[in-house]
Amino acid sequence: MGSVRYVLDAKSSQFTVQAFAEGLAGIADHRPRFSVRDFSGELEFDADHRDNSSMHLTARAGSLEIVV
Repeated sequence: MGSVRYVLDAKSSQFTVQAFAEGLAGIADHRPRFSVRDFSGELEFDADHRDNSSMHLTARAGSLEIVV
């Protein structure tokens, strides 16, 4: 099958990140989720050789919003 390249489209996609803390910060069990509004990137997927797959993502820090 070979490798397939996808371009991420922020207008048609949704990207969410959840942070985890360890140590003293983890005691509060605070795991905030952020919605990333302004991002770009690409994904290259190789179904035959998954170790050769990769993702490159760039997010504008000012576009992060905490999801409640």
